[in-house]
Amino acid sequence: MDFDQPLNRAALDESGVRLIGIDRPGYGRSTHQAGRRYRDWPTDVLAVAGELGIDRFGILAYSTGGPYAVACALAFPERLTFVGIVSGIGPAETPRRAEGLPRTIVTAIGLSRRAPAVARWVLKHTSPERFSRQFDKDLSPVDRVFHRDPEVRQAAIDFFAEATRNGPHGLVEDYGLMGTPSGLDYSAVQCPIRLWHGDADATVPVHHAEYVARLLPKADLEVLPGVGHLHTPDRWAEFVNAARDAVGPMGRGYPD
Repeated sequence: MDFDQPLNRAALDESGVRLIGIDRPGYGRSTHQAGRRYRDWPTDVLAVAGELGIDRFGILAYSTGGPYAVACALAFPERLTFVGIVSGIGPAETPRRAEGLPRTIVTAIGLSRRAPAVARWVLKHTSPERFSRQFDKDLSPVDRVFHRDPEVRQAAIDFFAEATRNGPHGLVEDYGLMGTPSGLDYSAVQCPIRLWHGDADATVPVHHAEYVARLLPKADLEVLPGVGHLHTPDRWAEFVNAARDAVGPMGRGYPD
């Protein structure tokens, strides 16, 4: 995804954080991987870290990235200095999972599981501008005000265009995964995970984060009053700085 967007850049300014974004298979310029599962993702992350010569690092996941962060926490906790999930979706086994999710997302999940070819056709014929208009309808009132800022709307359009640059395969795989049992044992995660979630989120309802926090042995959930699914640069700076500050002297990361 495009981390050179002005909104993203504002959140990183003066943080001292080196942010590395990895496209999931099928997104952007990456190669489609049919039938992938959450547990496949840690191998990709470690391959990138190895190529860049990075030993230890933190993970900050957003929205549908939540289960991917948990997969990494299960696979290589010794490499992680921080794990954070912002506005994260719960796994398919979340009780009342569809309750509070926009009808558009529920439909996309079902269609991607039962008829992925049809889902790909629909997305292929969805322009970034049309996606932005539908996204606007699905947002909570507080998010809708934010999204109607021209710069924010353009960022959403750019993100969709980049995600589907080489076709809709990656997006359809992700929608399908959202409706498939995750295969992840959240209760076995031994490293701390910090979660932030707005109580006015109409894209991923807050009960998803509450369920995940109950499953994780070392979860720290902060519910943000009056906050939706979208976040201002100042709030993103807070999340990024929390990840940065979790790294102690000598890069030890979390205390035992």
